[in-house]
Amino acid sequence: KQDPRITLINHGVNKGLGQTLITGYLAAREGGYDVAAVMAGDNQMDPTDLITVISPILDRKAFYVKGNRFSHPDVFSKMPKVRLIGNAFLTIVTKFATGFWHIIDPQCGYTAISKIALKTIPIDQMIKGYGYNAHILYMLNIFRFKVADVRVRPVYATEKSGIKLGHYMLTVSWLLIRLFCARI
Repeated sequence: KQDPRITLINHGVNKGLGQTLITGYLAAREGGYDVAAVMAGDNQMDPTDLITVISPILDRKAFYVKGNRFSHPDVFSKMPKVRLIGNAFLTIVTKFATGFWHIIDPQCGYTAISKIALKTIPIDQMIKGYGYNAHILYMLNIFRFKVADVRVRPVYATEKSGIKLGHYMLTVSWLLIRLFCARI
């Protein structure tokens, strides 16, 4: 029996994470929800951190909140070393591209966005592939929305990522260069 508080949205075919987020954000915007949170279904986000992720929006301290696994003391023992190095590199480059110098771990998909930000930014134009997380930060900066970083637990098991690292780094690096140039 389906919970009446849950609305299932199904694309029918896999359109990728970026398009999934766009579809969910548009549904939240049309539904008039105060906060839309993203907690991916890959079991790498602790549900008990949800209140931490949405609180800055509820307290009117931010319009968008990013989870930050790097501020958690377990990150070095939990996160695979290749991800640590890749995320550290992408954090630095994303700071230049988006202008959000205080954000750490922009690759973390545990996020929340306010109704006001969703109504303002062109979320339907967010990139659908790799780099969507930097693109939304870029849009938030262009519209001068305050973004907060909150500590979340790093959750990893023995799963292997399906991301092809070389392709990912090339695609995201090119996007970050374009975003930096557009922002400047």
